[in-house]
Amino acid sequence: MTPCKAYLSRLRQDATTIFNTGLKAANTETAVLEACSLNGGHFQTPARSFDLSAFSRIYVIGTGKASADMAHAVESLLGHRISAGAVTVKYGHIRPLEHIRLTEAGHPIPDQNGLEAAERILEIADRATDKDLVICLISGGGSALMPLPRPQM
Repeated sequence: MTPCKAYLSRLRQDATTIFNTGLKAANTETAVLEACSLNGGHFQTPARSFDLSAFSRIYVIGTGKASADMAHAVESLLGHRISAGAVTVKYGHIRPLEHIRLTEAGHPIPDQNGLEAAERILEIADRATDKDLVICLISGGGSALMPLPRPQM
């Protein structure tokens, strides 16, 4: 191999490594799992630690194009501890979830699915008391995916 070809080959390898590292860093599920953990009955976030024994129920709500990946990460940490959950994502951005209801909805144009999902999310939030932990997952696109007009006066 000529020095020029060897140099170009090395540049391609470096570019591929940089690209793949960037993709991994931008992976939503990986980011959540690096930021949050479960340690001895404590759900730890970068900001604080929550003693799960202090809560009656755990709810997970959310919206946004990346919220299914975030919900999947939270389920992998908390699993059966989750009492209920509802997350809304753009059509085609689903993940299999066991404890959190996932709804696909219109983005960027809100639709009926988004409205119904927003009502479910609001119902869960309204049900929560000071004895419950509510984990809210929000990513880009949430305003279109969770449209809930104000009640008419």
